[in-house]
Amino acid sequence: EEDVLENAIFVFDAERSWVFPSKDELKMPEHFFDARYFKCSDEFRELLSFKEEAGLLFWFRPEKSYAKMSEFFSKIQDPMDPN
Repeated sequence: EEDVLENAIFVFDAERSWVFPSKDELKMPEHFFDARYFKCSDEFRELLSFKEEAGLLFWFRPEKSYAKMSEFFSKIQDPMDPN
């Protein structure tokens, strides 16, 4: 059975650093509301990295731009389109 996440397009109402903090950034405090939702397995982070490299992951924050989100979607090629 094919994993549904393999074919997924991801849009997160989050900043990239919340999921992939750099070594220079301070860790988000545990009491911060959004931190509870971005504790994920290494396997899931690896999937997100792959999706990001493939252009199939959009981080809505910090810009919160619907125009940029629309541009993100318009760049995704339909796998069923022969062109």
